[in-house]
Amino acid sequence: MTTTSTPGKPDQAGQVQQVFSDFTKALGDKNGDAAAAVMTSAAIIRWETYRVHALKSTEADLAGLPVAERAIVYGLRATAGPSLRTATGRTVLITAVQQGLVTLNTSTKLVNADGTTTVKETTPVLKNLVLGADTATGELASNDPTVPAIPKPIKFTFLREGEDWKIDPVGVTDLAAFALEELAARKGVTADQLLIEAFTGQYGAARVAEIRKPLDG
Repeated sequence: MTTTSTPGKPDQAGQVQQVFSDFTKALGDKNGDAAAAVMTSAAIIRWETYRVHALKSTEADLAGLPVAERAIVYGLRATAGPSLRTATGRTVLITAVQQGLVTLNTSTKLVNADGTTTVKETTPVLKNLVLGADTATGELASNDPTVPAIPKPIKFTFLREGEDWKIDPVGVTDLAAFALEELAARKGVTADQLLIEAFTGQYGAARVAEIRKPLDG
């Protein structure tokens, strides 16, 4: 869809693109306050849900969540710990961004003929923007046209709240889930198994056993 601006009226498509750019920069800088400033109120509420899961939910409770959201809950337990009891959805989100639990990466890893790898750094961009009166959607892409497109479209939703456009970054967890599932398939394990393997490599088996339990359990 092609959007045009009318003289005297703001370029809504440009504003949405700017919000996406501000969001990706905030994640790259690990600037939690800047990331929270451009997120929808619904997205902040979702982080309050993750906080409650970290405090109260058992493995059986978490089984119904997508694997990427379980990773967020485990990550909050590992990095924020007891401070979650007095936190809010907004402060939890800010901490998660600062700790690198929320990332958006379109860079690719190339395997060379000699077996070494080279990372091709790229910048996330928004394509196929569809703009409505108070909502917009777009798909994640790379600024480098030579990088293979993501096979599964990763979509972001934008909502107008008051006079400002805000981002609801569900696409971040969709991208994380896609990466986990793709790597798990290559390794011949499930995404859940890969998730626990990754946390074990980072924290050790004993610590992982703890973060799989609710903090207030």
